[in-house]
Amino acid sequence: MLRFDGRVVAITGAGRGMGREHALLFASRGAAVVVNDASIAMDGLSTEAVSPADAVVEEIRSAGGTAVVNRANIVDPEGGASVIADAIEHFGGIDVLVNNAGVVGHSSFEDCSIEERDANMAVHFHGAWNVTKEAWRHMKSRRFGRIVNIVSSTAYLGAQNRVAYTSAKGALIGFTRTTALEGEEHGILVNGLGPAGHTRMTAASFKDFGKALTDGSEEASRAWLDRYFNIRHPSVGVLALAHEDCRVTGNFYNCHGGRMWRTFFGEGDGFIASDADFTPEAVMQNWDAVEKLEPYAVLKDPADSMAHLMELVSRAEA
Repeated sequence: MLRFDGRVVAITGAGRGMGREHALLFASRGAAVVVNDASIAMDGLSTEAVSPADAVVEEIRSAGGTAVVNRANIVDPEGGASVIADAIEHFGGIDVLVNNAGVVGHSSFEDCSIEERDANMAVHFHGAWNVTKEAWRHMKSRRFGRIVNIVSSTAYLGAQNRVAYTSAKGALIGFTRTTALEGEEHGILVNGLGPAGHTRMTAASFKDFGKALTDGSEEASRAWLDRYFNIRHPSVGVLALAHEDCRVTGNFYNCHGGRMWRTFFGEGDGFIASDADFTPEAVMQNWDAVEKLEPYAVLKDPADSMAHLMELVSRAEA
């Protein structure tokens, strides 16, 4: 069994939904947990009166676990820093950070307001930045850290009427890759996990989705949701990536429906020509080569990509 005894875990947006599930599972495996939730409304444009984080902490303690509440708004740099400050004050350090907090907008690009755009970017990206910034120096000094950023497959697949959400999650993809490159030599491993679960944030879209993929009845839709969007499943992937035995970094995974799988960005060989022959017309005439997906290479960083290009050019010119 993967245990987290002696480990300190901070989870943002852990008062409800999948964040709550993460907190409960970490605590059941021996971790001391900082449960952050600022009660930001689902659209990110307002704040609710009572933080649900208190109830999660009480649930953990009632089960014999260890947890403390943090009600700060991580959109503010001071609020983000306070999550880690609470971990250090109450438990003496920080080992694992799960950047889970999120909001969602349901507007098309044409209809999306600046307020909706900024609210999504503020929570998903700025919030993750603010908490990670404070955690980083503590993890670096101890030469150990596990960071799991909750990303979304919609960032690279797209999703109609969620342009603010998908764009903010896209920012987290670049953030994950770069911090993984910078953190590895210091023992800080950073990965992204795209979850899917039936929560209040996804209820409307998943309900229609389920009806379209079943016979349309409420009973069939409910059974479909329970099988493929069980709210417990993503936490399994989060804990696997957060454990000290995990050695991967800079990768992206999806986890739901009883399945965990890696998603990667690869480069096909493409079309290669000499300087004199490399023209827009030549590219269009060789579009099949441009689009061809195999063979492909999964590359670590820009230097790796450049080396791959040089190898392909050398091979073509040989």
